[in-house]
Amino acid sequence: AFIPEVQTWYAQKRLDALPDLHGSVGSLSAGFSHVELTDLHLEIGGAVIDVPSLQATLPVRPAAWDGNVQVRGVVSKGWTIDFSRPVETVHGTTSATAPAPVTLASEMSSAAQPPAQTETAALRDALKLLRGILGGRALPYDLSLDGVELEGDVVFAPPGQDAIRVHLVIKGGGLSAGHEGVFAVDADSVGAWPGISTVSAHGQVTLAASSPRRLDRFAIQSELVAKGPALPDTLVVTVELGGAREATEETYTLSLSRDGRQVATVVAHHPDATRELAGDWKVDLRNADLALLTADHPLPAWVAAGQGHFESDPTLGSIRVSGRLNVKPDASHGVDPRLAHYGAVTLATHFNFERRGGIMRFDEFAATLTSGGPAVTVKSRGPFEFDEQTTSVKPLGANGDWLEGSLRMSPQDLVSKLPGTISLVGGNLAGDFVIRVTKDGFALRPKQPFIVTGVSVQRAGRTIARDLDLSLAWTADYGADGWRVRWAPLAVSRIGQRLASVEAYASWPAATDHTMVVKGTWNADLEAIAAQPETPLDARFTARSASGDFTLNGGSLMQLAGKVTVMGHDPEHILTASVSADQSGGGKWSFQLPVKMEFGTQVSDLTAEGSWIPASEGGQSYVRVTGEMVHVEQLRMLAGALTTMAGTPGLTVSALAASRSAPASEADRAPFWGNWAGSVVIDFQQVKLGEKIYRNVGGSFEAEPGSLRLEHGRGGLLQKLPVQLDGTITFDATAEFPYRLAAKGDLGEVDATTIWPVVPEGQDPQLEGRFTLASTITGRGHNLGDLLGGTQMDFKLAGTKGIIRILKTNIADGLPQDKDPGEVSETLSGVGTLMGKLFAIEKGSGEKSVNKTTENVLNLSSIVAEIGYDSLTVTGRRSADGTIDLGEVMMVADAEKLAGSGEIAAVKGRPFAAQPLKLDLTLSVRGDVAGLFEKAGLLAGPKDQGGYTSLRQPLHFSGTLGKIDPRGWHDLLVRAATRKPSGK
Repeated sequence: AFIPEVQTWYAQKRLDALPDLHGSVGSLSAGFSHVELTDLHLEIGGAVIDVPSLQATLPVRPAAWDGNVQVRGVVSKGWTIDFSRPVETVHGTTSATAPAPVTLASEMSSAAQPPAQTETAALRDALKLLRGILGGRALPYDLSLDGVELEGDVVFAPPGQDAIRVHLVIKGGGLSAGHEGVFAVDADSVGAWPGISTVSAHGQVTLAASSPRRLDRFAIQSELVAKGPALPDTLVVTVELGGAREATEETYTLSLSRDGRQVATVVAHHPDATRELAGDWKVDLRNADLALLTADHPLPAWVAAGQGHFESDPTLGSIRVSGRLNVKPDASHGVDPRLAHYGAVTLATHFNFERRGGIMRFDEFAATLTSGGPAVTVKSRGPFEFDEQTTSVKPLGANGDWLEGSLRMSPQDLVSKLPGTISLVGGNLAGDFVIRVTKDGFALRPKQPFIVTGVSVQRAGRTIARDLDLSLAWTADYGADGWRVRWAPLAVSRIGQRLASVEAYASWPAATDHTMVVKGTWNADLEAIAAQPETPLDARFTARSASGDFTLNGGSLMQLAGKVTVMGHDPEHILTASVSADQSGGGKWSFQLPVKMEFGTQVSDLTAEGSWIPASEGGQSYVRVTGEMVHVEQLRMLAGALTTMAGTPGLTVSALAASRSAPASEADRAPFWGNWAGSVVIDFQQVKLGEKIYRNVGGSFEAEPGSLRLEHGRGGLLQKLPVQLDGTITFDATAEFPYRLAAKGDLGEVDATTIWPVVPEGQDPQLEGRFTLASTITGRGHNLGDLLGGTQMDFKLAGTKGIIRILKTNIADGLPQDKDPGEVSETLSGVGTLMGKLFAIEKGSGEKSVNKTTENVLNLSSIVAEIGYDSLTVTGRRSADGTIDLGEVMMVADAEKLAGSGEIAAVKGRPFAAQPLKLDLTLSVRGDVAGLFEKAGLLAGPKDQGGYTSLRQPLHFSGTLGKIDPRGWHDLLVRAATRKPSGK
């Protein structure tokens, strides 16, 4: 008996006799007071235990003769308990065949288990160990244990994760009949979960035995501590696991707590008579309590509270669970951004299901999602089964109906944001539906069309439609090919009048390499929409209807394509457009929008293309609008659509109109371009405004939150008026006048005929030459209307080497018709042919003769009628009311100089060439011309530095630019021409 080989043989024999345990022992050596064991290998269900060596002090005589095993100084290090190996490989088999229902005697057999039974097998193994402690067979000897020192590893594999190794140290003793044994336990794991650095547990195990041969109570108390970058704070959980043997059953309790709060409680009873497991559960969970399980997938802050009952058969092959569970956001952590839109959402469920062999049979299931009031309710229409392995559902009723549900919510709870900055506000959505299981999936069918009443639509916080009613007839199917959804149709109406409708079909393929596809058609009654109180359409947009189609390919990168047709009241008024857009990385959209507008013979062709980044991603946009021929009125109608396409929710025709029409004292709170940030480049070959055609019109608008800048603005009338303009409008809501305007404009060198009114055929223009125009524009205002009304322009018009004819006048009608022959010194023939032609005075029979004074005046009027100037400058200011103050007019010629000031009034409704003109000029002359004026008695004063002498009387001109009235100059010459010669 004292030979180690015999002892080893005997120990192996006893192991082989145990029906629920497989094992082997390398060697056993037991002396009178010492036992040494090596290479012990045990298999208990899914657990594998390997002990390289174990030493213990054990008095042999009391143990052998009295049955009193007094174990002292138990030391074992380097051992391993492995729970991670699949059951089918523990005993050397790889069979994947599902076993027949197991019995209590064979529950730890070597039969293979399918994956669906893995969790059940683990629970069964745990229960087996607990029952072995409390309810197993009585030991054949009295046992006492003291001086335990164990150190080794426990290995287990959570579902879907790699195996985790926990290093365990156990020290303690004191276990004997009537005395509790207390053992300190320390456990540490490094790198156990993604985002978790360390997990450790420190506690104690208490064992109690009222009988020397059977344990009847155990208790485990431990503090679990986890740290890592995936955890906001150190996770500390108190774990209490206990078991007690009573007269007819065993009772087990599990309690988890944090910071004095009971996280979870389970109380289970295991009667001897039935060997079933039954009990109650209760949870009060926060998402942080499960941080170890969700570290790689952080969840919003939530609270889950519930309780219920569970029971199982003796083999744990069937487990039934019932109860209620309510989930809601955790208000103590503030509002999670991912849930902010949905408000105080609560999910309430109650259920009653049985799990057997990977199949869950639900006899009752109901869930209600609320957000201030009932939102979505779903409940089973009868019992159904759920296969955990295939995730398939099988209703047990005759008609295949699975669930029925209802929606009672606000549309904005279902759809928070639409494209751009459009959102739904208010309203009530109501609808009931049924979910039916099909051959390869399930189908959703509404009991009747879903109805939405009283909803409003906002864009960038501004209401653009209210009191809308929506009706949606829809179907949805899910199968092997994925989702298929149809809207047929979605109708939008107000007070019984239909405004628009959409018919669409969407599919989400199940394959991961395929994307969502949405196709559909739409139509809108633009007349009806324009008649609404807060229509988003510009008042000038008077089209009758619009229709189109679209295709959207979703996924990580989205593509959009479609066509739009807009019909006017006049059948010849048609707008057609094609839309092509795709999304690249970072949420950036690129788009192209060719547009053609046909208003009878007026046709505009233009293309808008560019990129747009939504506000959520930074809110930048770039748009380039090009065209060959564009009509301004047609362009105005399209402006709202183009700015929306460009991602400029604030820069719309309606926003501009609202700011422009506001009272002058009412200051805007935000700039009229809204929150648009980006640029719009315009490049038109021709722009037609009324009867005028401007060529090469373009420029770049650059927008930022506080400024709108125009760069390289240009345009020309008939290619002869190349205007260039640069300027900035700034906005400061805190200033007295939020808007400020500063701009500079230049007119390249142009011919005078392009800026001076057209003269009647056969007449010479009053001004010839080439000119440049430089201007500075400034303004301030409370709103756009006030800004435009308070804008003024300072300008300078400059030209060289031209001809001016404003002094051209016919004085023949002012000369006396009958003269004394004695006063006639010479005939008109002495004046010359030019004056003859000018005054239409013929020589020969009936010719008229003039005196020297008259002849002199006729000569000087002929000379100044057409002045070839060296320079001509006009400086002035155009005030806010349109009046032009000509502050300085200066013309310098070789022998003449004109200087003065004037004004061009602003009369509403008149063209610029017909506006009233007042001009006061001083004429100065020198050289031979000055001699003529001196002979006429018109000069006064000394010469200036240039040698010019001014006329005695300033010249006054009136009329209009189109028809200057020179009567003041005319009368001055007539008086000079009819002045009597000295000495007569």
